Amino acid sequence: MVNVLQVVRGMNTGGLETVVKSIILNADRTQVSCDCLICDMQKADYEDELRAAQAKVYKIPAPDKAKTAFYRQLYNYFKAHLEYDVVHTHMAFSNGIVALAAKRAGVKVVISHSHGVKLPQEGSIGRIPYEFCMRKTMNQYSNGLIACSKEAGNYLFGERIFDIKGRLFINGIALEKYKFDDKIRQSIRKKMELGSKIVLGTVGSLVPAKNQIQILKIIVHAKRKDLTALIVGDGYLKADLKDYARKNGILDQVIFTGKQSNVIPLLNAMDVFVFPSVSEGFGVALLEAQANGLPCVVSDSIQEEAKVTPNILVAPLAATESEWLRQIEKAVSLGRKSYITDMRQKGMDIRDNCSKLYAWYEELNNESTV
Repeated sequence: MVNVLQVVRGMNTGGLETVVKSIILNADRTQVSCDCLICDMQKADYEDELRAAQAKVYKIPAPDKAKTAFYRQLYNYFKAHLEYDVVHTHMAFSNGIVALAAKRAGVKVVISHSHGVKLPQEGSIGRIPYEFCMRKTMNQYSNGLIACSKEAGNYLFGERIFDIKGRLFINGIALEKYKFDDKIRQSIRKKMELGSKIVLGTVGSLVPAKNQIQILKIIVHAKRKDLTALIVGDGYLKADLKDYARKNGILDQVIFTGKQSNVIPLLNAMDVFVFPSVSEGFGVALLEAQANGLPCVVSDSIQEEAKVTPNILVAPLAATESEWLRQIEKAVSLGRKSYITDMRQKGMDIRDNCSKLYAWYEELNNESTV
């Protein structure tokens, strides 16, 4: 049996965290045992679910600005838990700190994982030396590099290194769970008093990268009372989004659901999934929408790997609200269609992908003991 520790910044509702949760929960613990180290002392959304599945959940304090205390905490933890054959870290550039501490403490195998790409506000001059150092450290002390897309791998590890040492782990989902159900649709739309309105839905944290403001701008521009925005998620921009809707007279056309542990009923209630992100590593929420059969309108920043089904329309981030609206109207005319079989054939089933990952764990572990 291979004992694996997943290292994460947090385990609250989100795309990265959902992927890590899937890796832990899909493992056959008689062959690959996955536990979790959360680098935050706060209670996490997925914590109880992991423990209920017999996964061990450990915690250390969140990284300090200088990362020196963080390194010591990691080193001491790994030194006390050498029962883990593999450490799989999901901490972006902090993977370098995790990899260094794990190797120095005696861990045999470290895998560094990239889940994202560069955000527009990143890349400040002050971060360049840190990113250079962390990239070099994680590449030196990691046995394997893995990413949700080639772009994400090139960003975190460097294109040359990722081409040599990296591999892809597609952020799949449990496809059948997201299959459209008209009974659920009718029930949730009645409960939310949606009637015959056209619901433009999206799922994601309310942060700049997700760009939910674009959906509100489209509704303001459209001047149509039959459009409703269903915004699923929470974050520090919620007040700003509500304020924008209020000032532009569309607050009664916007529903903020807050953070949801189960988005499936809400996907069923939507008519079009709108994904205007300015940056995505690999949009798990978009995969969920496609599995639900929703026609999708996405920004031109979304990676090709995440656009699996033919019912996806693209609108450039720089496009006018009129162009976005035209794409949305086209999407409405497409309607729903099931593409679950196609998605499975294209490698989007998380269970299949996890099985390949577990085999890699075993391969790396066997190589380290030779």
